[in-house]
Amino acid sequence: MPEDDAQEKRDILKGYVAIVDFLADMLGVQCEVVLHDLGNPDSAILAIRNGQISGRQVGGPLTDFGLQAMQNSDARSHYVNYQGKTKSGKILKSSTYFIKGRGNEVIGMLCVNFDVTDLMAAQKVLAGFLAGAKDDGRGKNCDDAIEENLTNSVDELLNSLLVGALKRYDLPPERMTSEEKTALVNELEAKGFFLLRGAVAEVAKVLRISEPTVYRYLKGK
Repeated sequence: MPEDDAQEKRDILKGYVAIVDFLADMLGVQCEVVLHDLGNPDSAILAIRNGQISGRQVGGPLTDFGLQAMQNSDARSHYVNYQGKTKSGKILKSSTYFIKGRGNEVIGMLCVNFDVTDLMAAQKVLAGFLAGAKDDGRGKNCDDAIEENLTNSVDELLNSLLVGALKRYDLPPERMTSEEKTALVNELEAKGFFLLRGAVAEVAKVLRISEPTVYRYLKGK
């Protein structure tokens, strides 16, 4: 990447740091606001406020949703009101705005994560008094198909993606066929798994295959 282009992207993203502070001050301590640099997924977090909600800090990695957004970009400018989840089990009402640079290229994400764990617990209590009500209170403007897991390190993110993919096969790696392993590797590739440092070595170790075999599976998709 030419240095001038890289500097331009950094300058654009720096302009959003003040917005991180603005949103956090306005929305309060139950709302985590994060600015991500998609050019560096291993240490994507450029700015964060109320990071105690997820336990993350500046220099932390991108989320699984962020990796997938990099790998499968579409024309949407944002996603709103989807469910996120922290490592400790907190439930979040999350929204993401994609920051674009020259040529409409997505270069960053501004993410807002409301901790609604206590509200959901209260909702369960209230449901006992409101039996028969049909409205779930979420409204129509929701991206229900999205799930996101917030992790504190690259290793945790790699493990989360691998465990999630393996669960769908319900087989130990040593009993999987080469076709199943190929499908799993390419499923991970579609989710942006291999954008992370050490991803090839990690999947080779878990699937008990060599790193060249991982590359061969990727080329054969």
